[in-house]
Amino acid sequence: MKFDRKAFVVSGDYVFYPYNGERRFVGRFKYSKSPFTKAKFLKELVANHKQDDYFKQVAPYGSKAPFDILRE
Repeated sequence: MKFDRKAFVVSGDYVFYPYNGERRFVGRFKYSKSPFTKAKFLKELVANHKQDDYFKQVAPYGSKAPFDILRE
């Protein structure tokens, strides 16, 4: 299933998403001057990734960092 842009929960530097009845970590954005902003990250995530695939790969359950998943 694709991500729903309206379902993301932003809490400070962290972004979460409701997945299978729990709030799952999507990414942390502590540097606002980074060339890859939170808005760009979420746009890419919504456009090109599915929930199941992303959450299987992202740490702590998977082995990859959020940015590494989007680069692939």
